[in-house]
Amino acid sequence: MHDRSVPVHKAEVLGLVQAILRGEKRRMNLTVAIVGDLEARRWNRRCLQHDWSTDAIAQAYSEDEGDVVVNAARALREARKRGHAASAELLFYVAHGLLHLLGYDDGTPMERVQMLQLQSRYLARLGYSVR
Repeated sequence: MHDRSVPVHKAEVLGLVQAILRGEKRRMNLTVAIVGDLEARRWNRRCLQHDWSTDAIAQAYSEDEGDVVVNAARALREARKRGHAASAELLFYVAHGLLHLLGYDDGTPMERVQMLQLQSRYLARLGYSVR
């Protein structure tokens, strides 16, 4: 599944996923789906029982298998607001979902800061900047 509203190449997504897995010393069978608002809402309802669209959803099936679903429509809107590339915003969501699958959480302010810093660090290593 791929919403093409944000220009991102499969190689960019794969490079980010590999960098994070290497950095976290983990292996994982992963599917990344790039969807629009409606499909993100469906996933959020199915996985988390939240009836709204969201930026990223992580669905674990086991310790080493899962899905990351990211919302291209939201990435486009947020990137415009924040003044950076939509592709960088979308990759930021991929990183966020993958880190959730790897056990990171953002339920407290401190955890959220840690996750955001980690996401930004992995993206920066690949030449992306997200404000």
